[in-house]
Amino acid sequence: MTYSGFQIRHLSFHGSGKEPPVVSFQSGLNVVYGASDTGKSYIVEAIDFMLGGKGPLPDIPQANGYDRVLLAIAFDDGSETTLLRSMAGGRFQAFEGLHTSIPDAEGSPLGEIHNERDETNLSSFLLSKIGLAGKRIKKNATDETYASEVGRLVGIVGFGTDCPY
Repeated sequence: MTYSGFQIRHLSFHGSGKEPPVVSFQSGLNVVYGASDTGKSYIVEAIDFMLGGKGPLPDIPQANGYDRVLLAIAFDDGSETTLLRSMAGGRFQAFEGLHTSIPDAEGSPLGEIHNERDETNLSSFLLSKIGLAGKRIKKNATDETYASEVGRLVGIVGFGTDCPY
């Protein structure tokens, strides 16, 4: 089996009558930098949230008036998906293609809780797209394993703001 990956293309926040802020990402390493209290950590938290992290997103003044988040993803197989989620948490909707505005059509519903026996959740959807559906992760030296899920993979990869440098 061949494994593949995905790249985050953009993250945007949406609210009624509000201009959506969009953070775009390119292939390769992306560095988000800026002065203190300008939203760098919030971007990381929002990406984690959109990859299945628990909600709601932290309440910051800059988020007032926004109630939904879009995360656009390009997969190595050439397909593209945009995920929509309420900033309060809950289920996702998946839309084919990369969108910076919320599509008018209804997206495919994806649950927020991983269940390896049910493919209609975000974690199973993403794992299937990268060839890791049904795979197990070694837990310790005694060969105990647990089911792969996106939340655990994010921790293994080390996605976050804690940096030893």
